[in-house]
Amino acid sequence: MRGVLAARIAFGLAVALCVAAGCGRAADVRDDPVAGLSAGPSVTPSPTIAAAAALAAAARKLNEQTLTVAVVTRGEMVVHGDVDPVARKARVIVSVIGARPTVGMELILADGVMHAKVAQMPGVPYRWMRMDGKTLSGTHLDVLPDEDPAGASQLLAGLVSAEPDGHGGFRGTLDLTNGPTAAAYRLKGLGDKAKAVPFTARVNDRGQLTLLDVDLETVVPGVRNIKAQYSGFGQPVTVTPPPAAETIDAPADVVARLKG
Repeated sequence: MRGVLAARIAFGLAVALCVAAGCGRAADVRDDPVAGLSAGPSVTPSPTIAAAAALAAAARKLNEQTLTVAVVTRGEMVVHGDVDPVARKARVIVSVIGARPTVGMELILADGVMHAKVAQMPGVPYRWMRMDGKTLSGTHLDVLPDEDPAGASQLLAGLVSAEPDGHGGFRGTLDLTNGPTAAAYRLKGLGDKAKAVPFTARVNDRGQLTLLDVDLETVVPGVRNIKAQYSGFGQPVTVTPPPAAETIDAPADVVARLKG
């Protein structure tokens, strides 16, 4: 049972980190992750406020142009995504390597339509399945949520603390129960541990977030770190939906399962 829980939590958070995951409606996303941190009476912002502001700005830049995302949870899952948040299109491949047999899923979003193909999941046909993107709002299949297409605000919605690490990056803690990620509601039952999860982050010389490494093992032993890397900024992204003749409308029960 612990292995199943670990995989489900890893899946939710990994997909969230991979952009494929924006799981909250726009109204549920905190516009300013720094808003919950107080600078106190001093006119000069504290180092924590300054670091949080810089980190939030770096995350928001993920919404500005194309990018590639790679997420790895050691021994559990690998996620790769090519995303164009401006044109609202994306292709994401998820491999749950901790499962036996390995479960895989490919997601393609273009023109407001989501296509999904799932391998090795009992009861789910191995076919391209078509879903109306609007019906996925508020789930971890909401690949490009309104007003926050790259999920940048969601990445740091649970920011508790942040400080420079002295090497051009940041370190701090996240409250995962306060973030609108696909895993948040599962983490609520884990008590105070889920409210102070360590993370490290890196920002490039253009002020773009390039790494977010979340130490989830402190919350769920065996899950290991979840590392998201962002690269390929501004590079062409080609997203081609499967031919109509090769797709079917996703059965309602399958949609319900995939939406979580």
